[in-house]
Amino acid sequence: ALLRETYGETRARTSVVLVTHDRRPLLAQALDALAAQTRPADEVLVVDNGSTDGTAELLAERERLGSPAGLRVLTREGNLPVAEGRNLAVAASTGDVVAFTDDDCRPRPTWLEALLAGFRDGVCLVQGRTTADPTQPLERLSRTQWTPAEFGLYETCNVAYARPALEIGRAH
Repeated sequence: ALLRETYGETRARTSVVLVTHDRRPLLAQALDALAAQTRPADEVLVVDNGSTDGTAELLAERERLGSPAGLRVLTREGNLPVAEGRNLAVAASTGDVVAFTDDDCRPRPTWLEALLAGFRDGVCLVQGRTTADPTQPLERLSRTQWTPAEFGLYETCNVAYARPALEIGRAH
C-alpha cells in the first residue's frame, strides 16, 4: 500500500499546499512551523495570491534559504478565489499525498506525521483536529476555525488527501 506511512514501510511522497494574500507576518509563522515538522514534506507549494505587503520578498528569501525545505512559490497577479489557488498548487504538486494548511495556521511539529499515520488501504482523506489560536478573535464567520471532531465538513487548514481522491472527476 503506497500510502501506508508506518515505521519502516513505504514512504509516500508528500506535498503541502497553502495560499496566501497580504498576511506576511502570519505566513512567516506558518513557514516556520512547516520547517519544524518531524516528518518534513517533500515539497511545500505556496501560492502568493497577488500580495502587496512584502510577501513576495519573504517568499523569495525563504526559497533561497530552503526554509522550509522543498519550498516552491507560485505567483498570481490578483487576489483571485482561494480555491483556484489551491487547484493551481495541486496541479503543480508531485506528492502521493497532498496536505493543506492556511497562512494563519501554525501546525504542530508532528502535524504532517500524524496526518500521514491515518492513511491505510481504503482511506483517501484524513483530517486533523483544529484548535483556534487564542490570540486571534473567534467570532461568527471568523477566519479562525475550531474543529474538535469529524463532522462531515473538511476545512482546508488541516486535511490531507491521497492523490487519487483529488483526481476524481478530472478529465484525463
